[in-house]
Amino acid sequence: MSSWELRAAMSMARLWRDQGKGDEARDLLAPVYGWFTEGFDTRDLKEAKALLRPFLAPNGYAGKEAFRNSWARQVAREHRDHRRQRLTNGVTHAA
Repeated sequence: MSSWELRAAMSMARLWRDQGKGDEARDLLAPVYGWFTEGFDTRDLKEAKALLRPFLAPNGYAGKEAFRNSWARQVAREHRDHRRQRLTNGVTHAA
């Protein structure tokens, strides 16, 4: 996953959020954010986390523990695990 893909997802997520399509925004951005395993101090990932924050806890606050246990993080983890399994089995592209 590249920073360009993250930026594109953030742009679309902002648009959908502003149009009242919060669920769609979350469903698009959360898995992309979940692909990253480092660089969380970069501007792009900080902005992505800020966009996701309202969806992660009822009070709008998403500390590290809240995000780690959130639905979005679980979906991203499953997606990443599925990709790793495909790569392990020699599949390098989507079917």
